[in-house]
Amino acid sequence: MAEAVAKYGLSVTVLLAERGCERTHWQTLASEDVRAKLQPTPSAADGSVAPAKPQARRPDAIRVQLSDFELGRVLGEGNYSRVFLATWRSTGEKVAVKLIEKKKVERFKKQAEPLMEKHVLSITSHPSIVRLLHTFHDSACLYIVTEYVPGGELWNLTHRTGVRHSLGAFYAAELLDVLEYLHANSIVHRDVKPENVLIGANGHIKLIDFGTAKTLGDDARDTAGNFKFGRNFKEFVGTAEYMPPEAINNKPADFRADLWSFGGTLYHLVTGHPPFKGPSEYLTFKRVLELKYRCPVGMPDDARDLIHRLLRLEPRERLGGGDGRADRHAAIKAHAYFREIDWSVPLHAQRLPSPTLVELATPGAAKRLREFGGAALPAPVEPPPLPPPAARKRRRGPTDAELAQHAAACAEREQRVADRASAVLRIVGAGAVAAAVRGAPYDVRRRIALHLDVREQLSEELRVALQMPEPEPEIVDEIEPLPDSGDEGSASESEEVSEPCK
Repeated sequence: MAEAVAKYGLSVTVLLAERGCERTHWQTLASEDVRAKLQPTPSAADGSVAPAKPQARRPDAIRVQLSDFELGRVLGEGNYSRVFLATWRSTGEKVAVKLIEKKKVERFKKQAEPLMEKHVLSITSHPSIVRLLHTFHDSACLYIVTEYVPGGELWNLTHRTGVRHSLGAFYAAELLDVLEYLHANSIVHRDVKPENVLIGANGHIKLIDFGTAKTLGDDARDTAGNFKFGRNFKEFVGTAEYMPPEAINNKPADFRADLWSFGGTLYHLVTGHPPFKGPSEYLTFKRVLELKYRCPVGMPDDARDLIHRLLRLEPRERLGGGDGRADRHAAIKAHAYFREIDWSVPLHAQRLPSPTLVELATPGAAKRLREFGGAALPAPVEPPPLPPPAARKRRRGPTDAELAQHAAACAEREQRVADRASAVLRIVGAGAVAAAVRGAPYDVRRRIALHLDVREQLSEELRVALQMPEPEPEIVDEIEPLPDSGDEGSASESEEVSEPCK
């Protein structure tokens, strides 16, 4: 332990808070394997998720301590915690170990947050919630061991660029599904944002960071089924860009606060930026309270409408903010933005949606292609990398055998590309492609061919449809643009004007 403290700079002289109840809670975490879970239950007749009760806890006989793990690189940092990629020495399993320094927790007066995170993770069980493995503590730190999610944060995938429409709708659907599960079990996350959504190895999402969550027990509902509020939770919590107005005003919040944050996260999925962002937190809060945000040109109409109906200052006016179960998450699921989502099959068991031709094309060409609809295409074919030189002294370049292997891989790729070109024609049709790009500048036609990944292996039919010349490396750079009917495609690609959401 002393070596770990010296290596990672952890404090060893502090205790957690002065409140005996919290100290008692953490004493129970010594070598504890969490078993009590809220199991997902079948949907009710109205399409809602029925609340589930936690199962009885079964204590684990195996004692766990820090020396059981080999800590690696830092995955993330917070105000009072760090998350390490670790290896379980006994099994070799990769896990994430969250180290929470007691001294900093006490300094920031956040004693309740680690307890709340442990509590929520220990009673929930959902494919889109990170799985809790162990919790324990020592004289310096609190430790929360969870499964390792290798894909990183959703923020990294969406920052500045957003994601394609079909994938964004699927991720939004998965996030809505896990929020419905939490709300059905009287749990409000209160800090939904792209940074708290991780991407798993299979491409599906995992929700994390429940320190600021709020639980509403059975006694928190009145006879009409509405939530009642206690005085045990601070309401001014969350991240400025995604905090709902009621949290900024420090007013009691329920599941509708998560619907606002869900709308902000959806905006980030589509645009790559949060809807509200100011030079300071104060100015960000001011923009939230004045509902000042803009939707960029080109945002899909369905996404624009859903965001507009979720970002409402009055909680009851938000889509899904009704008191009856049928007026809650089911109303959001029925929105046109989710028309391609199959809610009858568990989302975590479905494959991620394939990109459409519209999503692969440049903005100018995509504008024309939308008139014909976008059909799903096969996955792009990546070129095989050139093998590295043989590990021999005084030798440069790959060996003959490596070059032969690379040539065989290239030939295989050419065949796969040809098959993909045929699939493009079969799905979309040469006539539709030709009509969609008719009148576009030469550069637009060339770039859409590159997006299709078939430029040099184009079939004659597709080359004619795209009006592409025969590939001649000697003069390909000297080809002049073909006559076109205007520069609308080019103008649309460079246009960055925004307009208010209506």
